[in-house]
Amino acid sequence: MVFNIIKMVPSSVWVFFACCFAHYIAPHAYVYFCVPDTLWGFIISPIKATSIECKAIRFVINVSADGIDYFWLLVAFSVMSWVRSFMMSLRPK
Repeated sequence: MVFNIIKMVPSSVWVFFACCFAHYIAPHAYVYFCVPDTLWGFIISPIKATSIECKAIRFVINVSADGIDYFWLLVAFSVMSWVRSFMMSLRPK
């Protein structure tokens, strides 16, 4: 039963949820690892911001935001396509 439900959901929806999850987790990880909420964190933030792990976290933030944007574009074009086909079916033949 559960497997059938999983097969029914398009893969784009799973990618959307993965992007949402990554986009939620990554900023928290960035604050924790790259700009700690202390005076010392403020002092070392220019140095840590150029480290490879902070660049990787920023990359995840940017890519996940792009994935969310692309999903909403996919939804918008799908709705427009559905509306167009519906309107075409109403035309007299």
